[in-house]
This record gives sequence, structure tokens and C-alpha cells, in this order.
Amino acid sequence: KNLAEQNAEIFRSLLELKGGLVFALLFVGITPAICEELLFRGYMYRALEKSTRVVVAIIVSSLVFSLFHIDLTGLLPRFFLGALLAYVTWTSNSLYPAMVGHLVNNGGLMIAASFNPEMLTESPSPDSEMPWLLIGLSFIVTPGVLYLLNKYRSEINPKAEHV
Repeated sequence: KNLAEQNAEIFRSLLELKGGLVFALLFVGITPAICEELLFRGYMYRALEKSTRVVVAIIVSSLVFSLFHIDLTGLLPRFFLGALLAYVTWTSNSLYPAMVGHLVNNGGLMIAASFNPEMLTESPSPDSEMPWLLIGLSFIVTPGVLYLLNKYRSEINPKAEHV
């Protein structure tokens, strides 16, 4: 089994336990939101931001974030998630909004997987339903958050200039 299949099996087993969703939210939602944000946006992005342009810091830290997860099938979506979280960190000058965003992403996936465990398989069957509600929400919420961050950037973080 490859790493993605092993992870999916672990997540499925976790969700099958009594109270498994709570454990999944703790171990897949809260813990990575804190630890990964401290590492990738708190340490790596901030170090790169001091030595290079913001856009380069966002791209490099996002690429390393995505590669860190090892699963190449999710490389591009994780890169964009990392870039969004780095942009949020830069705009807000705080890790907390990125931690919340990371938690919403991972936690939302675990909640959706608790209703549809097939989501955890690497290649779902052709007759499986797409999580259209999650996809629709992400297409509404993400641009909305970016718009609001950009609109109020100077009030939130006066040091933030255009990328």
C-alpha cells in the first residue's frame, strides 16, 4: 500500500471508533493546524519573507508545505491551500487566521468523510457522489475571504503592501 492508502485506512479506522470524529478532529484538524502553521507559516514563510520578496516566500513555503505531505496526487491543491494560508498570514500579520483556515479545511474534510467514508479512498468509484456542498462552499468562501482581506489589508496590517 502506498502512503495515501495507508493514511486513508487510518482515518477510516479512526472514524469508525466510538467518538471517532472527535478524535479525528483533534488529530487531523487541530494538531496539524497548530503544528504545521507554526512550521510552515510561522517559521519558514517568515524567514523567507525577511530575505526575499513576499510572493517568493509564499510560493516557496507553499511548495515545501505541499511536498511535506508526500502524496503527489494532492500536490497542486495543497500548494494552493498553502499559498492561501501564507497570504492570510501575510495580510493579517498573524498565524491565528491561518490556523483557523487550516482547521476548517482539515476538519471539514473529516466531517464530510464521516458521512461519506469513500471520500478517503484515493480513487473513488465512478458512481460515488462528489462533495458538492463542500466544493460549492469553498468556491464561495475562498474568494470572499480573499476579497475582504485585500479590501481591509491596510487596516488589518498597515505594513502589508501589494504582492
